[in-house]
Amino acid sequence: PTPFLMHMARAGKKRRTREWTAGVSAVLALTVLLVVLISSASHARPGAGELQEAESASPFTGRAVESLETLSFHASVQDIQYGPFPNQVLDWYNPLNERSTPQPVIVFSHGGGFAMGDEAIQPNEDPWNALLANGYAIASVRYRLAPETVFPESANDLGKAVQFIRAHSSEFNADPSRIILYGVSAGGTMASYIAFGPDLARPESEVYEERFSSLPNTLVIQNGATDWRLYDKKIPGVYFGTATLGDVPKNTVEQASAVWYVEHGAPVIPTLALYTTPISGPPLTSIHNAYNGFLLHKALRAQNPETPNAFYAQATRPLGLVIAEWLEQTQPP
Repeated sequence: PTPFLMHMARAGKKRRTREWTAGVSAVLALTVLLVVLISSASHARPGAGELQEAESASPFTGRAVESLETLSFHASVQDIQYGPFPNQVLDWYNPLNERSTPQPVIVFSHGGGFAMGDEAIQPNEDPWNALLANGYAIASVRYRLAPETVFPESANDLGKAVQFIRAHSSEFNADPSRIILYGVSAGGTMASYIAFGPDLARPESEVYEERFSSLPNTLVIQNGATDWRLYDKKIPGVYFGTATLGDVPKNTVEQASAVWYVEHGAPVIPTLALYTTPISGPPLTSIHNAYNGFLLHKALRAQNPETPNAFYAQATRPLGLVIAEWLEQTQPP
């Protein structure tokens, strides 16, 4: 690790805090939220033609890639501060075979219902073992949580992490043109917004990192929401800081939806929509519903059919192998 990264890591450790929610009412509210968000939707499935289209788009195959399950990986640098707030830190993992040339980076956004979770991962387990073994560095990001921080600021933390890595790509030995944003559940929801929403770059900013683009080059979304317009208005609005989704202004609901941006001409990038759940139709209640992935896949294909994008529902294979195979097909490391 470079002296710069070690300095930033020490700063992160000094400023890092872990906040615990107190009170029975808060715990009960969060429990209800997670049950609603994670439970499978009970609504009707898409029409037969649409479902057939989705399922035909799902499987893809490539040559087998490595998965080194017996190796133990450790973070090269922990608690790197990418922003001024205590929870704006990331952990950096170098791949098994570090290269002298700049390496592709997977920037990871964790799940947790927008109100829980952190950047800790188990690098010797799926999916990280396969990704690290196949030449990808990992930057696992902590972002600010609800209810203190809500959309768009919570999602923008992820964009600021991308800007930070690009600004300091030489220190990370990272290729700034091969930034892969990978988010799971709530983190996938935010990752899709950062991928297709507004670029946070401010070229004239006095803050060096803010001059760089926050847009990734590739997106992998796993079990995340892509179109809030199709959700039941009675579900909790924790992501937005409201009691229910119905309390959120229409334009905010639209501007939090990746599909809305794609429909309105956002640049299309290679995208893997990876879901471990079945498809069921709107109104949606679960951010894990695979219908989200199909909607994004369909919108991307309509906007630019030449750009690689794939939808994979009810995935049962090791996810690291699925992701690594797809990345190899679309942008070999």
